[in-house]
Amino acid sequence: MSADSINIENRLVETTNLPRFTEIFNLCFGITVSESYFKWKYLQNPAGQVIAYETINTDTNEVGAFYGIIPEEYMINGERKVIYQSMDTMTHPNYRNRGLFIKLANLTYDYTFKELGTLKLIGIPGSNSYHGFVNKLHWKNPYNFSYIFQHRMLIKMRGLFSKPTVELEQISVFDDETDLFFSTKKYYKSAYKVYNKEVLNWKISNHPFHKFISYKVKKDNVIIGLVILQKEDNNNLKIVYADFLDNDQRLYLKETIMAITSKISFKYIYTWEPTDNVLISQYKKAMFLKNPFKRGIFSYKVPLILLTRDGDADFWENPDNVELQPIIQD
Repeated sequence: MSADSINIENRLVETTNLPRFTEIFNLCFGITVSESYFKWKYLQNPAGQVIAYETINTDTNEVGAFYGIIPEEYMINGERKVIYQSMDTMTHPNYRNRGLFIKLANLTYDYTFKELGTLKLIGIPGSNSYHGFVNKLHWKNPYNFSYIFQHRMLIKMRGLFSKPTVELEQISVFDDETDLFFSTKKYYKSAYKVYNKEVLNWKISNHPFHKFISYKVKKDNVIIGLVILQKEDNNNLKIVYADFLDNDQRLYLKETIMAITSKISFKYIYTWEPTDNVLISQYKKAMFLKNPFKRGIFSYKVPLILLTRDGDADFWENPDNVELQPIIQD
């Protein structure tokens, strides 16, 4: 049967029979997941359920393509608002070159804007979908994150001459002390993602396949910071979140990284280069480096893309206004 003779229908996703997405997910991402993954991601998100469209082969009920967005809560200029993140862009190999990604994305955006009267979107696209988002769906790409990194041995060598004064308390379940941290934390950007124990237990503690290691950073038995790390299969350690109560406490970032090195075995530790000047200076004091070349270790730049229909493009598309760390990535 030729591609042109396939009978298809584009429709709003109903969150029943979730296992039907397992095959296309594996074909697109090379990861085998069960129904529990889709329940976790699409239904159990504390901010709300997925909004998505799918392409169905009406003869076989095979899923030909999928595009969805998931909600997240942000504070923007003192107001709590729902932002949607683009995720799980999938097209079955048998249905490619039919423009389905663009069709499904536009259907999703139009439906969301009609139902909610607002549309703000954030995304960290892969190389395959970047062109479609920016050139065909008119997303803006205001910023590309460089990686900063350091080898474990160099950090350990520096630790021979100074010892950390902070203590790390490992987290298995985020608790009330986590909420206390975020309720007293000072924010230096006009827009930032809302975190609490419920969100972090869903996103971090209950993640179906990523391996996270989380710590409370304490000084004199009082929580002053929070660090969330992702242990990768190549033995590298990614800092997905690291922050402190205020700029004074951020001065303990270097000691925190030294303390992490004494607890976890890894080859390289890395993260996105922060947009915050105080955090940048502290990573530099911890001897983190940036690869200035277009190839080699950690040379890839992570694209941030944004889209709004709310008439606030100048604000929303300026990364200086938004607190951004790798934890935002789907």
